[in-house]
Amino acid sequence: MADNNAKPPGPPLLGGVHHYNSIHYGAMRASSDIFVIAFGDSGYVPAPAGWETYSGIEVDPHYLWVFRPTGFACATHASVISCRQGKRPAPRWMVYSLNFGPNEILGENSIGGASGDGNYWDVNGQLTKAKPPVKGLISLFPCIDETLTASVYRRTVTRYDDGQRWVFQANDTLDLHTADYTIDLKAGAIGLGPWTRRGGNAMQVQKMPIPCWSLYESLKAQLQVSAKRMVRGGK
Repeated sequence: MADNNAKPPGPPLLGGVHHYNSIHYGAMRASSDIFVIAFGDSGYVPAPAGWETYSGIEVDPHYLWVFRPTGFACATHASVISCRQGKRPAPRWMVYSLNFGPNEILGENSIGGASGDGNYWDVNGQLTKAKPPVKGLISLFPCIDETLTASVYRRTVTRYDDGQRWVFQANDTLDLHTADYTIDLKAGAIGLGPWTRRGGNAMQVQKMPIPCWSLYESLKAQLQVSAKRMVRGGK
């Protein structure tokens, strides 16, 4: 894999016998850095390029995840350690951006093609020239069964005429969504299936693996191998 050379010697990164061989991550409020403690070293690594801040972090056995209202990213633990060892300036982040649109998870941030820029916005009964910031993704949980669970504010925009001007309103509704994901380390990309709305809402989410998912994965792998053998035999 792309980050194999970044792995420190010995099995601790893969095995983690006890907490002395574990990696600890800390999210930083109003910062673009993530705090890391691992193998007798502590310090910071930067979030993805261009991210001035982020909303939170999560971890799974293979990746460190970081998210903000309009997207998320992940990097292998080996890549993070490589950064701390000075072998690269930043972890090898794989970034996925969420989009606005009528069929997109974030919903609309405009109406009728009008963004509302330069107009007035009604924010909690107060008129302001500033568009209210996007709430978007507020919690993300990557499950080892290769599904993501997200708590997302979906926005709709309406407008009304107060007799003097158009006034825009942003309406944000919190919903739970799930999607299948894949990670291509060679390409450095996250692949995402369609989001499925699950209903309900939560400020923080966590998901247990689907029962027997590992058995399903092994069966799928065996079928793929068998299919390749049949194709070769057919030739």
